[in-house]
Amino acid sequence: MAAAILKLDKANGASKSQIEQDLLNVGYTYKQAAAIVRQQNTDMANSTSLVVAGVSNMSGKVKTAAQAWNSLVFDPKTGKVKTNAQDEVNKAVQSKNQWNQIQLLERKGKMSSNAKAMVADALLQTGKWDSLSFKQQKAWIQTNAGTEIYKALSANGKWNTMSFAAKEAVINAKGLPQLANAIVKYNLWNGLPTKSQRAFSY
Repeated sequence: MAAAILKLDKANGASKSQIEQDLLNVGYTYKQAAAIVRQQNTDMANSTSLVVAGVSNMSGKVKTAAQAWNSLVFDPKTGKVKTNAQDEVNKAVQSKNQWNQIQLLERKGKMSSNAKAMVADALLQTGKWDSLSFKQQKAWIQTNAGTEIYKALSANGKWNTMSFAAKEAVINAKGLPQLANAIVKYNLWNGLPTKSQRAFSY
């Protein structure tokens, strides 16, 4: 209620003192209401970053796949990401039909980087990652540099000895700084060939 009052009063051009009074009438301070609005905006941003957008403009198999994905991760009643979304995605990557739908969305460029990271986590957690071809794996790695590091670590056998957290950090790194941090944090530097090390000598 406080968030609605704050938004409505602001939209109507009410003064700050008028907004504060309206909020006090329902038992909130301006600061409390602003915090609620910020949290709602954060929740909405997190929710929408996983959802496939524009489903109504899609058709055929892509639309069906997008609707299936959204039902996995989004709760329309709460307007938020499901609390068990990762578990649902973990199950989906093990289902032939759902896995094919997820791959279709990725090929068509319909998944956000956050959604792709969730799928990558599911592939690692369920062990499905190891059964994928390199081409399939590459689709779920966030950067080209991450792909090169993965290839190098796989070639020398280090990948198989790494923790889930280390694998996840390499695959989901969204740029060289995050990838460099992962390499340092998980002591991967010595496992990299000289060519890969040079990429980080900047």
